[in-house]
Amino acid sequence: MRDQAWIIDDHATAALVLGDPAFQAVQPAHTLRRVAARLGRDYPDLDAVLSGTQIFQSGPIHAGTRQVVRAFQARMRARFAKARLDADARRLAEGLQAGEVEAVSALADPLPIAIFAESLDLDADTIRLLRETGRALKALWRPMPPISLYGELDAACRAARQAIAGRVHFGDLRAEAGAELDYPLHDLLLFLVSMPVDSTAGTISGALELLSADPGLQAFLRDRPSAMPGFVGEALRLNGPNRRLHRVLGEARIIAGASLPRGASVAIDLDRVHRDPSVYSDPERIVPDRRQKASFGFGAGAHACQGTSMGLLQAVSLIEALLSAWQIVPAASPPTLTLDPNLRSYERLPLRVSPRVHRR
Repeated sequence: MRDQAWIIDDHATAALVLGDPAFQAVQPAHTLRRVAARLGRDYPDLDAVLSGTQIFQSGPIHAGTRQVVRAFQARMRARFAKARLDADARRLAEGLQAGEVEAVSALADPLPIAIFAESLDLDADTIRLLRETGRALKALWRPMPPISLYGELDAACRAARQAIAGRVHFGDLRAEAGAELDYPLHDLLLFLVSMPVDSTAGTISGALELLSADPGLQAFLRDRPSAMPGFVGEALRLNGPNRRLHRVLGEARIIAGASLPRGASVAIDLDRVHRDPSVYSDPERIVPDRRQKASFGFGAGAHACQGTSMGLLQAVSLIEALLSAWQIVPAASPPTLTLDPNLRSYERLPLRVSPRVHRR
């Protein structure tokens, strides 16, 4: 046990925990309310946004949210079929110039931001604001965040809620879902944007970092485009955006021979789970046609990401378009990641691109 949490580092136990409804989502709104009561203060905007954040929900509220998110994913798939994704990805790849590029801002971020902006009838700047606010909220995953953080996040949530107040274009999601929510729909939007955009951009960035270091793999994927989804799956396993998943035990359990009491915190170390040699032979090797069990890169169980297929499609389209036109290698300066033990979030990913020499 470390940091007052039980650490899970093998695939079998991780699958057991993620599939057991007794292991519930962390709910920082409960902690917030206890802190607010103790201090005699209110944090209404932060409380509202946390209540609307799907990964922090359980029970009937979570079920209603899943219906709305499912409807939104259907809307996205209808607007962005594979041909449309391919065309948008080609425009990004064709807009590059030979030399050094910063792949996060030039490639990984623009595609998901544009897709979410159009799907929600919001402008790209609003999508970025919602995303940045969502990123800031991840600080609440720490065991004991500083008291001052609550006031800062309440102000950030207020600004984000005001930015989308009165927007009605996404309101028909309720009707599309056939679901009623116990909270305002716009309080779901911050999660609906920040987590999927970050996850998709992180998946693309992680895949590009691996791919840039392996020209042989680039050639293989050009010759075998059908292997691209398998490569993206391997990149998600080895270099995906989620590094730890957190759960809280709702009732006592015996897991892998250990007695865990009610209320125990569990952290699933995905970097180690995804390299479990009992599940993945030669675990550090990228094997696009790997037949072993799937990874948990986008979660599993009741809190699995509902946008996994759409996020992976975006990654496949973008990497296909990039490899069609360019050869990529790492730049002299290394990637820069945020200092977050739970996430692999790229701030910068410098690459060098050169026009591909087509074989005759």
